[in-house]
Amino acid sequence: MNINELRPHIKSRIAHEFGTAFLDELDFSVKNKMLEKDAYVHANYSSAELAKQESPKYEPGLLMDSLLSAATTTGHLAQVQDTKPKGHQFVQMITRNCHVVIMRKDSSNTKNAKFYVEQSLSNLGLVKGNQNDLLIQAILAEDVEFDDLLFVCVTSYWNTDFQLLDIDFIVPHPLENIPIFTFSLAELKKSASEPMTDVAEEPILAIKKRLEEVDIRPLASGE
Repeated sequence: MNINELRPHIKSRIAHEFGTAFLDELDFSVKNKMLEKDAYVHANYSSAELAKQESPKYEPGLLMDSLLSAATTTGHLAQVQDTKPKGHQFVQMITRNCHVVIMRKDSSNTKNAKFYVEQSLSNLGLVKGNQNDLLIQAILAEDVEFDDLLFVCVTSYWNTDFQLLDIDFIVPHPLENIPIFTFSLAELKKSASEPMTDVAEEPILAIKKRLEEVDIRPLASGE
């Protein structure tokens, strides 16, 4: 199975782990929090230009808070935690079938995680007899084994008036510091309303094995 054939199955699994209720609530929560944020910032600045400069600084925290709010509102166990070393927040969410870690795409801890720069160099195969996911060590810094961890980065897009256009979920490759798939919120909502694909129903460990084996040379070369 090549990378293009694998994409809809990964999308289906993520969409169904999140669920329609979570995705709808996230859409609603982000838009409302951003509107409240703009009103708050503009009410506290006499200068419209200064308000416009300060407003984006609130967005990372509000995005994480929206993820947490959407998760707890729709029945998922979730909490916001700091990366190790501290500096950026992520949401750890427990769905019916797996643990999900959601971080911001622009987090320096994501880009420079020990997972990428050290541990991956000595890791000859992501999936072993009993997998100790390296992201646990790099991001969570916990000596526990999760065979069911999904790792997702999230980013948001705005127009020139700072109106939310979309939210993207990015799946990084297990062993390479590159995004392997990107799914918009709209894509995931549509996929969540459809039956889960056969490959998407496989155990997380089996899906990660497929990710490890897929040819990522076109991604690495920018094709």
